[in-house]
Amino acid sequence: MVSFAARSARALLILWTSACAIGAAHAQTIAYPTKSIRMVIALAPGGGTDTTGRFIGQKLSQLWGQPVVADNRPGAGGSIASDIVAHAAPDGYTLLANSSGITITPSLMKLSYNPLRDLLPVTLTVISPGVMVVHPSIPVKNVKELIAFARARPGELFYSSSGLGSAQHLSMALFCQMTGLTMTHVPYKGTAPSITDVVAGRIAVTVASVISTRPMFTAGKLRALATVGTKRTPALPEYPTVAESTRPWPSPACRASVWTNGTRCSCRAARARISPTRSRKRSRALCSSRRPASCCSPRDWMRSEARKKSLPRCMPAKLRSGQKS
Repeated sequence: MVSFAARSARALLILWTSACAIGAAHAQTIAYPTKSIRMVIALAPGGGTDTTGRFIGQKLSQLWGQPVVADNRPGAGGSIASDIVAHAAPDGYTLLANSSGITITPSLMKLSYNPLRDLLPVTLTVISPGVMVVHPSIPVKNVKELIAFARARPGELFYSSSGLGSAQHLSMALFCQMTGLTMTHVPYKGTAPSITDVVAGRIAVTVASVISTRPMFTAGKLRALATVGTKRTPALPEYPTVAESTRPWPSPACRASVWTNGTRCSCRAARARISPTRSRKRSRALCSSRRPASCCSPRDWMRSEARKKSLPRCMPAKLRSGQKS
């Protein structure tokens, strides 16, 4: 039988070990960060994800007293940036700013990482409604006129997206399938270059976030036709939804989220700094909805998307089979 003294010594040892563990965790939380943070952004400079990532990085730098360096690594639907962060040192000093593509690419291509296993969610930063925009030279003022115009010119119009398999690509491909239109897809390595070519007149139409498109259509460089979603957005209440001009269009909103592969302590430290109140004013200025992690967990969002085992029929067979283009 174990003596009372032995049991007491064992209990004290357990308490001491637990106290050391709690103290170490507390010290780690307080010490983080002690050097610069790398923010890997999955899309090209100038787009909604880039704007959001840089804004979050700027605020974190002010709050932490450490520089947060933006590093744009566009391409492959955001998987290049995700791969960099997934294989970085797991110390919390490499963050990822990505878009809705983080939930799409696992269904399109073979990845060297598992987003659910190798990345920790910090927060879902914004949910921005999409807007369908055209070049001003296209003689249409609403979605019905666009459908009639494109139907009379099968295969002649081009639409752009932020990349092959991106949310923008899926949205426009589904729109073409639902309306029986034939348009040619031109993928880019981000929303900014995609919109640039629409402004230049080389591309007829695209769908992108309010953050990316509003400066252009308010300046008259683009014409906004409608917003994407099941109901009108408070950010642009004067614009109808695409569904008001045609049948319901289940197109996803444009999302931006922050991830890391670091420790849970560093993840909690970053999440605590990106609070619901810190970027509310800026979010309104960007015409986006801000959703804190407590309201909409990015991991739950990713798991929900991962359960959708089949891709839309509008996607090319090559993509649905999991092959890279």
